[in-house]
Amino acid sequence: TKLEPRCSGIGTDLAGNLYFAWGDIAPVSGTDIRSVTPGGTQNWEILGLPFSGVAGFDPATDGMTAYYQTYAIAIDSMERTGKWSLKSFTWDRNANPTAPSGYIGSVNGYTIVRNLRGQKFIFGSEGAQTAGGFQIKRLDGQVLTPVDSVLDGNTFAWNVDDSGSVWWVDGKIYRKKFRGLDGSNKPIYNVIDSYTVPSAIGSVQCLKYDSIPDALYLTGYDSIHTQYVPALGQDEWGRAGKVIAKFSGFLRGTPTLVYKDTLPYDNSSGGWYGTSLKTVQIEGPYIFAVTCNASPVELIYVFNTSDMSFVGVITPDATIRGNINFTGTYGGLGWVDMVDGMVVFKRVNGEYFIQVEENVGNKSVFYHWCPGGTCVSTNGNGLIKNPVIISPGTGIYCSTPTVTITASNSDSILISTDRTTWSKYTTSLVVSASENIYAKSYVGGVPAQIAVGNFTILSVCH
Repeated sequence: TKLEPRCSGIGTDLAGNLYFAWGDIAPVSGTDIRSVTPGGTQNWEILGLPFSGVAGFDPATDGMTAYYQTYAIAIDSMERTGKWSLKSFTWDRNANPTAPSGYIGSVNGYTIVRNLRGQKFIFGSEGAQTAGGFQIKRLDGQVLTPVDSVLDGNTFAWNVDDSGSVWWVDGKIYRKKFRGLDGSNKPIYNVIDSYTVPSAIGSVQCLKYDSIPDALYLTGYDSIHTQYVPALGQDEWGRAGKVIAKFSGFLRGTPTLVYKDTLPYDNSSGGWYGTSLKTVQIEGPYIFAVTCNASPVELIYVFNTSDMSFVGVITPDATIRGNINFTGTYGGLGWVDMVDGMVVFKRVNGEYFIQVEENVGNKSVFYHWCPGGTCVSTNGNGLIKNPVIISPGTGIYCSTPTVTITASNSDSILISTDRTTWSKYTTSLVVSASENIYAKSYVGGVPAQIAVGNFTILSVCH
């Protein structure tokens, strides 16, 4: 059997078992060590895959599949164990042994998954520690095919909204609008809109646009809360900043400042430690803000999007903290070293999946959070085996989309707009007004999975 590319070592024992290891593209981007019997049966496997990387959760699987730049993982949360497994590499390692086809940029960094017009696209950050834009890849079977890129090396502030439009800040706010797919199923980005940066934020470090309520969030600095750190004698670099501002009606109305507030910050003692935020994410009704590092562990602050009121702090369990001493400044767990080193996904049952980069320990830290304390399971093994696909999926539409729903190996599919009244799905349906479409598959009379499509129908398109 031909070994996978990047094989770095092979050995055997007296019983004839084989032991071999290989890595990903770069020497530090992942390790896979396996033991195989003389007959070819796998004894065990040890994976050490992420380095300066966090995976984007796939809305089409309710977050049960997550994509890094060069591989996908499957997540098993049914017993709330946080278990995961390597699902597949996303490049043909035999056809392209040294790198994926059309590979450019970093294999690390963060990813955003968007399902657009029936196609799955992975937006991978151009850089790892820095940003610089996105390499856009389409999932063809198990292989990610490069189809486009949106690049600008001068800024950290990047975002891909739910409709597939790409946002960034470089002097002005720019939006490259997703306008559909061409005949080759490549995204069409032929219009760039620009907007003046509101005066509330002087130096934007992070931008997030929430398309459903039409709200824009900016973080950074201002004339009072500056980038300069007296204890360091210089400006801090690559952080989310010290203030946050929310603007309503940004695209479909008159941009209005809802609030401006300070973010958690304390670097009074100097050095590269203290409470300093690395990135901010918006998901559901919450703002999530993670520290670059903190002693002794990383902290995830949670606030309400409505008024920036404090919800609480999420910290890692003591069993995974370890004992790390990096540059003599802290121990435990937590060094978020890259732009947007945290991803957050809200599942249909109200549970949140959170993944945070841990650069020092060469791993990603995975959290489950249930705001109410208990999240009802959407039941079962079917979550992985029988995914419900709503196509086209979540997005903003200028015309009424015709929606089809599929679920492999399912007995039936029920649909609802409120998760209270359900009816049997028989044929495609036309979404004529802004609403949520819920779909629930059944296998052997037992609910297998729930999926949701968030449809916003615009009367006036921008």
